[in-house]
Amino acid sequence: MAKKIWTYIIGALFIVAGIFFLINPSQSFNSLIHYVGIVFTVFGILGIISSLFNKSFIGNSFFISGILALIIGLILVFNGGVTIKFISILFAVWLILSSILTMFASAFFTASGVLSTRVLITSILKLICGILIITTPILTFIFSGLVLGIIFIFIGLGVIFGVKEEDTVYKVRVK
Repeated sequence: MAKKIWTYIIGALFIVAGIFFLINPSQSFNSLIHYVGIVFTVFGILGIISSLFNKSFIGNSFFISGILALIIGLILVFNGGVTIKFISILFAVWLILSSILTMFASAFFTASGVLSTRVLITSILKLICGILIITTPILTFIFSGLVLGIIFIFIGLGVIFGVKEEDTVYKVRVK
């Protein structure tokens, strides 16, 4: 039951973020890029610091991922104009891959006896939005805040209405 409550909270947060993007699209997208850059910078610094305390292979991977996160974070913070276009294309690729994986998962659950048409519909909507973003980068660059607002609302609605209690239970069949 607690999993269902968190699902509603996450869905509501996506919807609120979507409404915020629709109200002030350009400013909210620029702010999002700036905040994501700050988060990447902090994660990069923390990764580098944690690598200093761990001298094993894991420490080396923390150091490398920390450097990469720090570089990406600093680029996002200080070079917003170039990264807006890059972020929209990256977001489109993420949407397309996410929707394809969700469709495969939906097909798997349908084959195992759990049918979730809502999850399939929201993944198709995400796929359409991702294709629109990647095929019209100039329009997406201009209307990226509006597009993200609509996508966040769709994702929020999909999260809230797409997950039923029986969808969260995995059925294991033993022969």
